[in-house]
Amino acid sequence: MTLLIIRMNVFPEKRIELSQTISSLSSSTRMKKGCRRCDFCQSIEDENRLVLLEE
Repeated sequence: MTLLIIRMNVFPEKRIELSQTISSLSSSTRMKKGCRRCDFCQSIEDENRLVLLEE
């Protein structure tokens, strides 16, 4: 099993654009053979802190 965790601090003016891009890429990643999980999250404490988790 491979676990990938990417934590990002983004510029406020780029957050929406980055979120939309990663969300669309996550959809195709979830469909790949062997993908157990692909989650894209935003911190409740800081909306400019994003996390991508793939298993």
